[in-house]
Amino acid sequence: MRNKPFIFNLFCLSFLLIALSFPMQIMMIYGHDILEMQAIMSKLTIINHFCIGFLFLNSWLAWKGAPVLKWTLPMMIGLVAFNNWIVSKYGADFDFTMTTLATALFTVFTSSILFTKGMDVLDSPDKRWWLIPKRFQKKLPIYLKTATESFILGKTFDISTTGVFVAIDQTKDHFHKRNQINFVPGELINLQIPTEDKSDFTCQARVVRKTHGGGIYPGGLGIQFENMDLKNRLRLYKIMRTSEFSWS
Repeated sequence: MRNKPFIFNLFCLSFLLIALSFPMQIMMIYGHDILEMQAIMSKLTIINHFCIGFLFLNSWLAWKGAPVLKWTLPMMIGLVAFNNWIVSKYGADFDFTMTTLATALFTVFTSSILFTKGMDVLDSPDKRWWLIPKRFQKKLPIYLKTATESFILGKTFDISTTGVFVAIDQTKDHFHKRNQINFVPGELINLQIPTEDKSDFTCQARVVRKTHGGGIYPGGLGIQFENMDLKNRLRLYKIMRTSEFSWS
């Protein structure tokens, strides 16, 4: 599944419009214009504000296709249903039939994700292709260190904000000149990417795959960054965007 399922874009737009409908209803009922925002917001109840906030949150989560939607969508249905019940019981502008119908339609619409490919995406992070960070092809020196190995010198094939691919056929033990380098998927390592200005990028990382190559990719190691602080994130961004530091 290379494209984001349409249900997520539909949810994103729909929840956004429903959130905006709260102040618009106040404008229509009480004759306020858009410039009277303070008066409009003052007529919204605390529950209304919670509903608006939750709708905006779920709109953003739907755009991202975040797996947490499996929990936030039922919570939002409950909150909207409670809000509509309060309105029908204590409000004078909407009757019980209207609010019950609105709750039923919102519940059916929001639950429709259960019958689409969207649920497969929420259950399988590897299917969220649209969130894969852009990769930059950079031939950069990289040092790897495992719990049992000394530093190993390699060359990157490409790099992104979440990880790096190291070409293993150009990787060797920097100190002992061994040709066979053993890495185990799941193994935690330390890595370092030196730069010309000495502001090296260093972090913990994890070997996520070892491949023999295919297509444009050589055989190598897929490595995922872990536990990066803000300073290293900024260094990584600079390396990806500007660094041409390479070796042969």
